[in-house]
Order: sequence, then structure tokens, then C-alpha cells
Amino acid sequence: MKTTVTFPGTEQTKITLDVCVDVSKASLSWHHRGAGSERTAAGMIPYTNAAVMAWLEALREAADTRGFGAVRIICESTSGYHQRLLRLARAAGCRTALVSGEQVKQMQVVENNDTGKSDHKDPRTMMLLVQMGKTLVDRALEGE
Repeated sequence: MKTTVTFPGTEQTKITLDVCVDVSKASLSWHHRGAGSERTAAGMIPYTNAAVMAWLEALREAADTRGFGAVRIICESTSGYHQRLLRLARAAGCRTALVSGEQVKQMQVVENNDTGKSDHKDPRTMMLLVQMGKTLVDRALEGE
């Protein structure tokens, strides 16, 4: 999705790289779409602080190289597992947002005609919600 960001004090507007992530206890499944809908990437990484920070740094470097203004990490609010990811993303200088788990479940039926849970399909389904503007504000408390 193309989300534009206007940087304060400038007239420059850049596109944000949106990365949707399905969070589980042991791993992260992710999907992002570049500036054109023809360029997508997906993968899975272990859910450890070191692996996540290395992945976020690689995402930020790739985004800078390709001319994106920022990286936004988007995930479902799931049993508290998402909180560590969002904290690490903010520490790495990424923006954060949430999508409703209920909307992901309902959109999964629309996209795949499938009512089952599928961690590798969920990030792609989340991206559809992002494209529709269905993100929720991640309210980070001061000091997090």
C-alpha cells in the first residue's frame, strides 16, 4: 500500500513501506508490498530479539535504498505476543499500527474462501486491510 508521509518543515512527501506481520510465540511471518503492487516479499523469522532487530535494520536499509520515507510494522493484537514486536519496532525507528484480529479472520474468508487459521496467509490478508485503510492506532505509553 502507498501511505504518504509529509516530513515537518519540508514539502517533501515520501511513501511508507508497510510490512504486515503475523506474530506467534516462536516465529514471525511477514509480507510487504513495495512501491508497485508487482513487487512483494514474504518470509518467516524466529521471534528472538536479536533476529527481529537484525530483520528490522535490514528492512530500514532496504527502504532507505529504495526511497521509502519510513517503515511501518503492522500486526494483529494477539495475546500480548505482539507487544514485544511493536516495542522493538519503535526502538528501531519504525512506525507501528494494528489491525483487528476479527477483521483479519473475516477477510481471510473473502480472500481465500477459507475459515481456517493460517499463519503464512494472515500477513497477506492483513495487507488487504491496510490497503482498505483499516488500521488501528498503536497507542504506545510514554517510556516504552
